[in-house]
Formats: sequence, structure tokens, C-alpha cells
Amino acid sequence: MQSAQVRVSPATKLGPLCCLLLAVSIARGQGSQSAIRGTLSDNGTPITEASVFLQSFDDAACARLFTTGPIDRKAADKLKSCSHDLGTVSPDSNGHYEFTIPNAGWYAVHFLWNIGKKPSQSVFIQGQWTVAYAGHKDSTGRYDTMAQDAPFYFSAKEDVTRNFDLPVPEPPKRLSLATKDWGVVLDLPGFVVKSIDTKPDGRLYMIAENSNTKVVVSLALEGIKPGTRASSCRESLEKRTKIKELKIKDIRFSRSGDSDVLRYFVSKFRGEHINQESLFACQVYDNTHIDLHISKVDYTAVDEPLFADVLKSMHLDKV
Repeated sequence: MQSAQVRVSPATKLGPLCCLLLAVSIARGQGSQSAIRGTLSDNGTPITEASVFLQSFDDAACARLFTTGPIDRKAADKLKSCSHDLGTVSPDSNGHYEFTIPNAGWYAVHFLWNIGKKPSQSVFIQGQWTVAYAGHKDSTGRYDTMAQDAPFYFSAKEDVTRNFDLPVPEPPKRLSLATKDWGVVLDLPGFVVKSIDTKPDGRLYMIAENSNTKVVVSLALEGIKPGTRASSCRESLEKRTKIKELKIKDIRFSRSGDSDVLRYFVSKFRGEHINQESLFACQVYDNTHIDLHISKVDYTAVDEPLFADVLKSMHLDKV
């Protein structure tokens, strides 16, 4: 007598396996949390000695307040009450850090570390990070530095990556007339030279722009007659304040090294709000008129170090 054979359908066979896979998937989902993570590096070398901090903000309005320029006392008190320090971690040997966060919301990362080489600017933008360093060395001969990330929204459904890499410092920008054995040098990290042209009047003209900070820098060199007085710089700057098309405000004259300096503000141009700050620096050297112009639309007091660093970096050197 032959035993009866029972046929089992494929669906019946796969049923227990599907249930097992579903159970494993649920268990994994319950046992894992999304994270805020990233890798910190300096010129491709992992930053391993740093303190990485995570901040949270109560809502989008608080996060926006964090990125606003100068704020009054009331806004400062509001920001203090709606932002919170959540914790600190140290990166591993690969520069990797991670915060496991259970709740969705607005967050920001910042970290502190030391650098050996002094940057050309005390405050600068690197991607979504604002980098600032102390102007003096610490007891180890290095510079205390902080990088502050911009606020971002974390959904808690997937990981968020916030990487930082400080690239190789860019070489200074240099402009020189063909007939001279010297040039004018500017340290402009993050800037891209848009053009270097010789104008019809003989001026050599360079313009550079930083797409992150929106600062525009122009530098012009022009040969002048021997014996031209250095005071001609002040006279040329005064003429700039009399441009009828511009409604110039807050005119200031000063000196910086061997240069005469003019600052002014234009809130509107042709009916549109631009809130543009301009800085002009003029110097006469070796029968050459040197003219530097730094400008930025939507200017606030927070941008002042960007102007100061460019002006401070300008110097002459021999070819």
C-alpha cells in the first residue's frame, strides 16, 4: 500500500519564511535609530582631537533666529531659551563622529579643535560651516578654532551627514604691471577670480568674488605721472562720495597703513533695496595708483570681519 502524497503549494511553503523576514525587519526597526553623523578632516587628514557638540532648536523660527545677524537683547534671550546643548562626542581615528537622536527636529553641529598654521582670515565660510579662530597661539603653539554648522532639519527617519573638510589654503591673488618689478598681493581664500583685464585707459583691473559670502573684491593698478602727490588718493575718494546716481549714507574716511580708506552704505539703487556696504582703499606707490574696492549686498555687522581681513591682507612684494 502506497502512502498518500500531500502536495503543498509554493505560497504555503513561503508563508513561514515571509513571516520570519517580517519579524526580523520589525525587530531591526525597533532596535535602531537614525543618526546625525559626519567626518571631520583638514586637507584630507582626519581631525581626531576635537570636541563635537550637538545643539537643538525648539522650532524653525528658533533655527532662523540662530542664523540672523546682530540681534537685540530680547531676541538674544529668546534664542537662549529655545536652543539647547544636547551632548558632546569625540571623533574616532578616522575623524568620524555620530549622535544617535530619537526625535525629529532642528539641529546644528559645531566643533572645537586646534590648527597649526594661522589662516589668512580670522572668520571665513567653508561650505555650510562658518570657521573662526583665535588670533593668538595657545600654550601648545597652535590656534584654537571653531567651526559652526548651519541649522538643519532632522526627520529621525533617515541619517543626516554633516561633513567638514578644510582644504589646502589657496595661494594669494597677485596683480602687477608689466613695467614694474613689484606687485599687489591679496589673500582671498574662497574667492574666484572672474577677470583680469587691461582697460582702455591703461588700468590693469582684477575682479574676484566669493560665492559663499557674496563679497566682491576689485583691484586696479594705474600708472600716473611722476611727482603725483599721495594726497591725490584722498581727492579721488572724495569724488566717489559725489556720485549723483547713488544715495550714499554713513560716509567715513580713515587711514590703514599707507592707504586712504573710504567707507559708505547704499540702501537703495534704482528703487530696489540692496543694503550694500563699500570699502575703498587707495595708495600711491612708485608712480602707480593702487585702488582696492570691497563690497557686499545685504550687508550686516556680522560681515565686518570679511572686509577687515581682505584690507589687512593687502601688501606689496617684489617680483
